Parts: sequence; structure tokens; C-alpha cells
Amino acid sequence: MITIHALTLGANLGLFIFGILLNMVGPLLPHIVADLNLTMTQAGTLYSMRGAGIIVAVLFAGMFSDVLGRRKFILTGAAFWILGFLGFAVLSSPWLAVIVWLIMGLGFGAVDTGLNSLVAEINTEKGAAMNRLHFWFGVGAIVGPLVSQGLLTFLPWQGVFVAAALLAAGFYAYMYQQTFPVLQRSSTSPWANIRHVWSWRILLLSFIILGYTGVGTALMGWMNTFLLERLGTSAWYASIVLAVYSAGLAVGRLACGAVAERLAYERLLFITGTLSAAALAASLWAPNVVWAGIGFFLTGFFFAGLLPTSLATANRDFPQLAGTVTAVLITFGSIGRTIIPGSVGAAADLYSVTVGLQWLIIIAVGMAGAGWLLNWFRDEEPLEQ
Repeated sequence: MITIHALTLGANLGLFIFGILLNMVGPLLPHIVADLNLTMTQAGTLYSMRGAGIIVAVLFAGMFSDVLGRRKFILTGAAFWILGFLGFAVLSSPWLAVIVWLIMGLGFGAVDTGLNSLVAEINTEKGAAMNRLHFWFGVGAIVGPLVSQGLLTFLPWQGVFVAAALLAAGFYAYMYQQTFPVLQRSSTSPWANIRHVWSWRILLLSFIILGYTGVGTALMGWMNTFLLERLGTSAWYASIVLAVYSAGLAVGRLACGAVAERLAYERLLFITGTLSAAALAASLWAPNVVWAGIGFFLTGFFFAGLLPTSLATANRDFPQLAGTVTAVLITFGSIGRTIIPGSVGAAADLYSVTVGLQWLIIIAVGMAGAGWLLNWFRDEEPLEQ
């Protein structure tokens, strides 16, 4: 018997664990580098391989889950988590570690796409459901570094990775027991499904998610340096502002989830895109750390709903191809997460971190423009029947 409540609970649990596992490495990295005698380039390669695994798995898991079902890919992704985290805990070769991090990335990509597609498939109020789902990712992202730092007080970093594998195993065991919806078999190839969903609307939604993940990753990576450089704050205050931004993301997703079904999704994208661009501009020209903190909280608050609402819009338009449209959008998000933070670093080398982050305002305005176009023309194309 299919229990929507149990599946939704499992999806929320899964994205909460996803947030923990994705963000737990930061406090562990200095210990990993020292114990494995890694260069900074080798350490960076680990992240690159994880990112490559995510991009590959997101695309293929999404496309083929519309044919083979969500269950196979969610469980496969969780199994890759277990294998990757346990493998890295026992391996001592940097080159074998690169392969293990690729496996981890495949796990992240398969679970991410599988859970997003599942929640979109089983919920009629897709906007509210997707925002609630991503709220739990935000909570996990906050908890992850705190948990790993806490475990380091009585465990070596290898022990923390074993604990992560056990957490992934618990998620696998829960989802293994669930009954998933049975998809209608189709003779259409996954590549044909991509051609079917591709349109100017999907292109605009893809740009919003590319901008969202790129700008969000850049802010998380460069905010502390920006506050130290421009406002001369202490590292402690800079960390507080970063936590305030993350809190804004979490609260914003709850707020968007509450109003998503009362507004057209496209209108919500336009409103939140416009307000987040304005808040980001105010943050980057704030005269002191207090106003910067307020600005970054509002940036996170308005920014929060862009990704889940974009996913909800695409899945509403193509309810029978939830995996395919989710894969297309999240693939663009993975690309944005890869290229936009690097562009900030390049601008910082040429000018300053402040100038590098101000370039993000242009991207944010473009996202608002994409939301405006979607809202203005939202009735021009019929939804898939």
C-alpha cells in the first residue's frame, strides 16, 4: 500500500541527511589534508570529482527514473553514499580517494533528483511540498558542520565518515520498506523525453536555478571574506552574518511553502526574484555589519523559494515526466554551482571580493527578469495533459 505521508516523511528525512552529508566536510578538511598528506590542489580535486559525479547522476537518474521508477535510483544513491563514506574512511591513497568522492557525488545526484521527483509526483500542491522539502535541506546544511565539529572532539575524522555512512544506511533501510508509485511504462526513450519538455519556459526556469545555485554557493563561500575586506568585521561577526543568511533561507522556505498555492508559481518567482535582487544589492552596499546582516537575512528569505518553486512549476507543467524536468533543471543548477563562484574569484583577483560579489547582482536581476517573463506569458502555453 502506498502511503503518501510515509514517502513524504522519507523524502524530508532524506534531504535533511543530504544537507548534513554535503556540508559536514568543512571542519574535517584540515585533518584529511594532514593525514593523507594532500596538496591543496588534490584537496580541491576531491570536491571537483564529487561535483562531476553529481552532474552525471542528476541527469541520468532523472531521465531514467521516469522509465524505471524513483525507488531504484533513491536506493542506489543511498547505497553509493554508504560505499563512498565507508570507503573514504578506510582508504589511504589520494588517487583512490578521488574515485571514492566520485562515487559519493553519484550518490548525491541520484538521491537529490529521486527525492525531488518523488515529492513532485505524489503531491498535488507541488509548490508548498517542494518548499517544505527544501526547508529540511537547509536545516541539514546548518546542522552538518556543527555535528562533524562536535564528533571530532572524541572521534578521528575517519570515525565521522563512518557515522555518516551509518546515517545513510538508516535512510536506505527506511526507504527500502516503502511502497512507491508504479509508473506507467512508456516506449518513449529518455532522450526523446528531454526533447519533449524542452521549451522557452524550461529554459527560463533552468536559468533561475542556475543563478540560484551559483549565487547561493558564491555567497556561502565568499561572504566572510567580503565582510572582512569591506567592513573590517571580525571573523566571529562574519560567521554570525553567514548563519543569519542561512536562517533566512530556512525561514523563507517555510514562508514560500505557506503562500505558494495562493499565488501563481510564476508570480511568486517574479516577486521573490525581484525582492532578493534588491536585498542583495542593499547587503553589498551596507554601511555597517548590522545593516549587512539584515540585508543578507532578507536576501536569504526572498531567495529561498526560487529553487523549489521553479521545480514545482516545471513538474506542474509536465506531471508525467517529473524525473526528466527535475534532471534538466538540477543539471543547470550544478553547472551554476560550478562556474559562478569561480567567476567571483576571478573578479576578486582582478579587482576585489566586493566587486566580485557585486557581479552577482546582475545575475540576480536576470533571474528576476526570467520570473517576469514567466509571469507575463504564463497562460500562453497549455500544460501537458
